[in-house]
Amino acid sequence: MDQSLSAKETSARFHGSVVVGLTTTPASRAAFRWASDYARRTGARLSVVCVHPAKDSQPTEVSVPDVKLDWSAQARRTIDLEFSSSHPESGWTLTQLIGEPGPELVRAAENAQLLVIGRHHMAPHRPGSPVAAYCAETATVPVVIVPAPQDAHLGPSATASTVLQANR
Repeated sequence: MDQSLSAKETSARFHGSVVVGLTTTPASRAAFRWASDYARRTGARLSVVCVHPAKDSQPTEVSVPDVKLDWSAQARRTIDLEFSSSHPESGWTLTQLIGEPGPELVRAAENAQLLVIGRHHMAPHRPGSPVAAYCAETATVPVVIVPAPQDAHLGPSATASTVLQANR
């Protein structure tokens, strides 16, 4: 797993793509589905970025019936499975990093078309989490904030048509 990416690595790896943050949360998975659909419809290259907080990189064991796994190894496998089960298109990438999620996602999206992140259960006028708020306030590209499935009745913070208008 990569540590934090340098500015040069970020520029080359994610330039012109749709960057989506992926974790194991329902909101993040909803954002990943939205970004996958958007990338397929527009022909964009999708760059999936999972940032494991540095505190989770320490060997912490989690009990699963009859199995003990290193938490970060379990999280990496879950993310790998989520990505591969989406039937990624040619050119789509998955990058897993250790670092601060907000700054790493913003850095990854610096030269991207847009950044897609999930919104956890909050009021519709708020980004929903410290990471979402950081990305919305700091990113230099359009940010699409997708609600968690339980928040679907509130409507998405941005729809595909809204994002397309923003990119014109």
